[in-house]
Amino acid sequence: LINPSHNERRWDVPAGFNGAISVSEAWLRHGLPTMIQGREHLRYGITAMLVGPVFDVSSHGQSRICRNLGRAGADPRQSILAEAVAGKEDVICATVDVAGPSAMSSNGLMAGIPAVAPRIVTEAPYGGT
Repeated sequence: LINPSHNERRWDVPAGFNGAISVSEAWLRHGLPTMIQGREHLRYGITAMLVGPVFDVSSHGQSRICRNLGRAGADPRQSILAEAVAGKEDVICATVDVAGPSAMSSNGLMAGIPAVAPRIVTEAPYGGT
């Protein structure tokens, strides 16, 4: 499950709905790392947070890749496979198991999922370098 998100509140301030916890803690407790736990057909979740200024809006957050631990109520901290530096533009990645019905078939495509092959460019477009 992919959850692109934008958050204007700083990560270290009290959450709007619960002043006892920070926005960061609210995203952990009530966001994707918690929401996917115990779900039968969700194995992994990605929260892609927009950070930094875009036009006149400043965004704050922390992107994460998490896994379903297989039981509702599991500690969301244990589910995190990778997380970005909070409030910074960052690239994160995780290696995950794809065994089962969504695993790669013998032709290298995801079983049961339509594929789009990217065009491989061997020359610079528009005569550039």
